[in-house]
Amino acid sequence: MKKVVCFIVLVLAIGGISFLTIYTLNHKEIRKDVKEKVASKIEIVTTNMTTNSLSEIYNIYLNKQRHKLKLEYNIIFNTVDGLATGNLILYIDGGKVIEESVINNISVTNINDLFNEENVSKYVRIDMNNIEIMNINDDEYLLIKLGIVNKDKSKEKYYLINKDGDIVIKHGLVIRDDEEYLVNSDGEELDVFYDTLEQIRVKIEDNNIYALELEEKETDKDTEKELILNEYKYSFDKKKLKKELIKSIEDVKIK
Repeated sequence: MKKVVCFIVLVLAIGGISFLTIYTLNHKEIRKDVKEKVASKIEIVTTNMTTNSLSEIYNIYLNKQRHKLKLEYNIIFNTVDGLATGNLILYIDGGKVIEESVINNISVTNINDLFNEENVSKYVRIDMNNIEIMNINDDEYLLIKLGIVNKDKSKEKYYLINKDGDIVIKHGLVIRDDEEYLVNSDGEELDVFYDTLEQIRVKIEDNNIYALELEEKETDKDTEKELILNEYKYSFDKKKLKKELIKSIEDVKIK
């Protein structure tokens, strides 16, 4: 009888240990962390700064596929005038997508001071706030807000990139530009922007992109160039980009 009781106790003990082991493995906090990390669509992986460059790598998930986004800033410090200039190269999966001059005439002499400079920190250095995923008709796109600084003036642009690393709207869309304050032919403020105070030229609404684009008007005159501000609507039909002209504002000038 004593052997039977011991056997039953042993079986119950083994069963209890097995249950606790399985429960612990299935509910370990590390499993929850891994799921959360994989579910995140934008993750910073590495940051590396040298005396003349800054490079950062992100993992970007588009349509459940992981892509590597690399941002590479290359800086030149002019020892004569004490001014810094620099460009940004953006790679996706090793392929160059964007190369643009983003830093001009900034009065600093080292890279730490450069990226701590107010306008460079606010507009030029891309971080999580400048990278978005747009879901359009069940297809995901990467939306990058890129900033350009010249002395105390700044400019911002949008780039929309598909899963193949192609820029969807060539040359990007200017969101605003401090060096292009637009007025009518009488020098009066235009009331056509999505935000008049900052002259915002781009808005995203219901997965459509609306953009005010400054273009030169074709003319036979050899006088001052005539400018026109066209409003376009960019939308997607069966994954193909459509560009529709909504209206035109003529006799536009840069103040």
